[in-house]
This record gives sequence, C-alpha cells and structure tokens, in this order.
Amino acid sequence: MINLSVLKDLTQAKKYHKGSIFSRYNRNPEMYVILTGEVGVYLNHGKRNQKLVATIGSGSIFNETAFSNKNARLTTVALKDVIALPIGERTLIHFIKNEPNMTIELLKELSGQLDDINAAYEKQTGEPWVNPKITLQPANESKKKSAPASPAPLASPTASSEPNNEQTTSTVSRAGDEHIAAHFSLFPEGHSSYELPLGKNEKTYLMNKSYTCPICRKHFKALKVKTSKLYLNSTDSDLRKRFKSVEPLYYDIVTCPGCLFSALNEMFDKPDKTRASLPIELKALRHNSDIKFGADIDTYSVFAGYYLALICAPNFFLSHHLITARLLLKLSWLYQDCGDKEMETKTIERTLDAFLYVYEHIKIEPHIEHQICLIIGELLLKLSDLEKAKDFFFKARTHRAGGRALHQHAENRMLYIRQITKDNEQGA
Repeated sequence: MINLSVLKDLTQAKKYHKGSIFSRYNRNPEMYVILTGEVGVYLNHGKRNQKLVATIGSGSIFNETAFSNKNARLTTVALKDVIALPIGERTLIHFIKNEPNMTIELLKELSGQLDDINAAYEKQTGEPWVNPKITLQPANESKKKSAPASPAPLASPTASSEPNNEQTTSTVSRAGDEHIAAHFSLFPEGHSSYELPLGKNEKTYLMNKSYTCPICRKHFKALKVKTSKLYLNSTDSDLRKRFKSVEPLYYDIVTCPGCLFSALNEMFDKPDKTRASLPIELKALRHNSDIKFGADIDTYSVFAGYYLALICAPNFFLSHHLITARLLLKLSWLYQDCGDKEMETKTIERTLDAFLYVYEHIKIEPHIEHQICLIIGELLLKLSDLEKAKDFFFKARTHRAGGRALHQHAENRMLYIRQITKDNEQGA
C-alpha cells in the first residue's frame, strides 16, 4: 500500500461524481490514487459489447497507463462518487526525484495493478495483452513522423480536466519552460498537415478588430467576420450553421500574440477566474511556436488557436466544462472540413464525453440543455450508437424548453434512426 501522506503534500484530492469518465486523452495525463469510492475498468465502454474488466477500490491506483497507452480500448468510469488524488506528469517527476525509496514502492504497486488488469483483459477477451505503444517523445522526433508543417502530438484537455496551476506555474523558470517545451507540442497524436480555404474573401467579409489581452494587456488586431455580411445558407443536423461565401468557424478564436491566451471571440475579454496565472504550456509555447496572427493566419494557426483555447478554458473560465465541449465540437467540424475522418471521429468521441459531463453534472439553462440533448444525440448517431442516440433525441423532443423547429428536428431524427434500424434488420 502506498504511503498517501507523501502524495497528499504534492497534489490536492478531488471529488469525481458517479459516472465520471477518466480519459487518457487529457493534455495533462493523470493517474489517480483512490481515497474513497470505486471505479470500474471497461472494455469497449459505451458500446453494446462493453464488458466490466476490473473494479478498483480505496488505496489503489488506476489509469496508470495514461502516460503511455493512448490507444487502449479500456475506459475507467466511477461506479460511485470517488475522492481521489490526481497524479500528473510533473507531480510524478517531482515524486521520483525527491522520494526515490517511495518510488520503488509506487512502481511495485503500479506493476501489480497493471498485471491484474491485464489478466482480467485476457480472460474477458481471450486475446493476449498487447504491450502499449509509447507515445511520449521529444518534439523533434515526433516531427520526423509527420509532414514538415505538422507539430508533434499532445493529447488535449477533456471537460473534467482541471490542472493545479498553483503548484506548477509559480516556481518554473525560463529554463524549465524550455525543458517542458522539448517534450510538449500542441496537437494530439494523428493530427496532420491540412489546408483550409482562408483569406480568399478578406476585404469583403473580414475586418481587423482591435483587442486588448485581459491577461498581459497587449494591444493587437485579429481578423473577425463582418456579421453584416453573413448570410445563412443551411443548418446541419448537429446544429452547425453553414454560411454563404465565408466560414466564421475559421475565425472564431482570438489568440494574443504576446502571451497566447486564446478564447472564443465573444469570450476573449471576459475571463472570470481573475487570479488565474498563465498555464506553463503557454509559457513554453511562446518561445517554440510558428503561430501566425492577423492577416497572416494560416491553417496551422487556426487549429493552434482551438487547442490553445482548450488549454486556457479550465484556467480562466468558471464555466469551462461547457466552453470545452463547444470548442471540441467546433474542432470536430474543422477536421470534417479537412477530410480527416479518423481525427474527426476521435474528436467526436471527446466531444461526446464533454457534453455528457455537462448534461449530467453542470447546472445549465433549460434551452441550452435542450440543445445539448440534440447535440449528444447527433454525436452518438455519428458514432453509430443508435439506441442511445434515440434516447437523447426523445429527451429533446419531449423537453419543455426549445422552439417548435428543434422539437420537430428531434422527431425527424428518431424517425431516421427507426428507418436505419429497419434497413439493418432486413439486411441481416
């Protein structure tokens, strides 16, 4: 059993409600030591063939493959309310450096826990456990595996990720920033080099708007779509609006050239965590990024803006769970526009987790809840989970809030699912 008194000095216990999903796709991957409660490790979680592989209780570690195994099919879910100590990469490094004897005990605990899960996995699937593929690499080596314009990968935040900045940002020097930058890059694994149609209609549809960064107070200009020039062409089933001649999605994020604080245009000057400090990743990236601003913005910079905004959301906004979900949804649309189906699907999965967390745990306005039911239904449909999609469309159709058009949209989607189900049964 691990001596928790040492870890409690390095990290702060957090509560995770029943049903919370502990994702391996956080930009700051974490493993956890359970203080109270219980979690379940599932194979193919959320699918019809999901299986409970193992249960883990108080005093044990879970999500221990977070730092190395991003492609695993195992998902950890809170079976009841859990209070746990999150251990991030920097906390782990500090622990190893200052507690070498305790590190040996920790490694033994990790090894035993992983052996138990591996054995349970093999028993459930009848397949041998495949050694995880290590993905933490120096940025220069990751670049060799992708197109020259594409940076090395890094997993980005989920809705439930809340970095403990008080412990990480106050004592980091410039040299420390550079060290982190050597092992940090902005985009997740699988992100490639893309080309979006930017700047073709600048004079007609775009304008340079002046901003003052609320974090570093730098004055700058950024491109913004002229709202008077927006003409709605159509609305997709996932509520994405399509406009004639210009795509506002590409210009929705404002990024400060000075400190890289980034947020959706309408929220840029309204961070409400007033005592928050700049995340360490932004400090590192200021000296190691190729982001372009203003009229020089390119596709790399559009994607960078969204991933920077995902880093900033939990650090500067109280309502960051909903903000994160919105950012991920828009990011899935970007991958859709670039034709990268694999990255679109990965981002949809993260978007679904984020919106489900908001729906289940965050108090929101009824009309927003209604829209979220529709969006969750669409995300589930895109992931071919017809039964759960139908459930959420039913919730949207019977919701007391929302207009008649959205209620009818939900009804139409339910009919669509019934037709798909009927076709599948006939085909079988």
